[in-house]
Amino acid sequence: MKKILFSFILLMTMLVLRAQKEVASLSVDYSSEFFSDKESITISNDKTKELVLLIEDNEKTILSLLDEKFKQVATLNGEKLDRKFKTFIGYSIQGDIYCIFFKNNTNKKFGYIEFNFKSGTVAQFPLDFKLENEKYVEAITHNNVFYLMTSEKKTGYVNFYEFGKEKHLLKHAVDFNFVSYDIISSDESIHKTPYELLTSNAWGNTGSLTKIDLNSPSAIESTSEKVKLYQIGNELVFTFDNQNDNTSIISVNTTDFSKKEIVFEKPKLDQSYDSSSHNSLYNNGVLYQAVCSPKQLKLTATNFNNKIVLKELNITDTNDSIPFKNGPIIQENSSMWFKDNKRVRELEKSSKFLRKVNNGQLGIIAFVNNKNIKQITIGGYVQRSGGGGFGMMPMGGIPMGGFAMGGLLFTPTFNPFMGAYNSYSYTKSTRIECLFDDNFNHVEGEVEKNIFDKIHEQEKSIEKEKNLAWGLNLKNIYRHNNKFYLSYLNNLDKKYSIIEIEN
Repeated sequence: MKKILFSFILLMTMLVLRAQKEVASLSVDYSSEFFSDKESITISNDKTKELVLLIEDNEKTILSLLDEKFKQVATLNGEKLDRKFKTFIGYSIQGDIYCIFFKNNTNKKFGYIEFNFKSGTVAQFPLDFKLENEKYVEAITHNNVFYLMTSEKKTGYVNFYEFGKEKHLLKHAVDFNFVSYDIISSDESIHKTPYELLTSNAWGNTGSLTKIDLNSPSAIESTSEKVKLYQIGNELVFTFDNQNDNTSIISVNTTDFSKKEIVFEKPKLDQSYDSSSHNSLYNNGVLYQAVCSPKQLKLTATNFNNKIVLKELNITDTNDSIPFKNGPIIQENSSMWFKDNKRVRELEKSSKFLRKVNNGQLGIIAFVNNKNIKQITIGGYVQRSGGGGFGMMPMGGIPMGGFAMGGLLFTPTFNPFMGAYNSYSYTKSTRIECLFDDNFNHVEGEVEKNIFDKIHEQEKSIEKEKNLAWGLNLKNIYRHNNKFYLSYLNNLDKKYSIIEIEN
């Protein structure tokens, strides 16, 4: 019996070690005894395959350069980051020169830290930029170039300010009036402008822009947002799902800032309803569009280039079964404080699924899995309003535009993957998972385990194994060289560990 028990413990230990594939354990000159007001971030250099780490310390900023095999090849110490800046927003890479950008809470002051591992220099600078009759929308790093994106209230123009080699911002103005539309009722007519669709305020949250990273997993809480940004080749592709009957798209070419305007009609339900949820998602050359009422859901998959409909899926409340789903209808209920005790229910009837998706915010997830099978998730989530979380969750499940991960306010702007993970952890969602081949024929089989659940399980395993009762400090989750990693600083031995997430 003792031999069996020993063999079982040994097997479980081996499985834990295998799941926790530690690729690096770095000695870090971290002097502070506190972590709650500190942050760590990474930059993946696609050209050199190197990884840059930034770690906030009490009186300094620690910078490390790791080669493709995670060997630490250079380190720098810079000044403590300016306290008035609260949010990391992006980066740029120009040869050996890296810049990491940040902003203050009012979105009116910007700065950056510039460093060069070869020359051994590091310095901080304010960004010489002032908003003129415009409002900050987003920061974008595209092909290693940094842009500040703003929207003009009166003209309907969107400005892309490019950070160049001269350390100045070059303005590119693009007309976005194509996405304007009117809401007409018996009482009044309301004109919606690009400014209203793209910008938000702390109280009304009239609009927002959500980045979708096509190279990383997403969560329904992110893809359910109405205005999305995809980065495809040299294009910045903006999709607007504010209207019931169509998806409006503006694609901006960053080589010359020309644009294309496209409209895709949404699928029509058999019966019209006063209230229905609707949305779209782009992935791998296909635009997925869904419309849901309490009685019916239709999803279409359309070729993005020629607008040919490749597949139409239909769910009705008159049919209790959904023949193209793989597994049960799942409802998950979790909060920030109780995500380890996530409550999972299996719903039996399609009518319940339709009601819950229609009452929430509809989202779609689509990607090609490791078996070259299209994995599509259809569902929705309900925003929390207090009682165990942060309170209101206005930004795709991210509290008040971000979440306090350290000294700076971490937002999905810098790392959409970690933003998706955190929003997934703290909301109530209902969904089905479906598998299809290249021709959208349904494929039987089990759905791969959600990568966000894998990450959470690894977190808990590490905390238990290393007796980290208060969780992982300076935690970061990111993609690097087509793999996903979890990194953290062990407060006991001051080692910075990087764990590969098996996916």
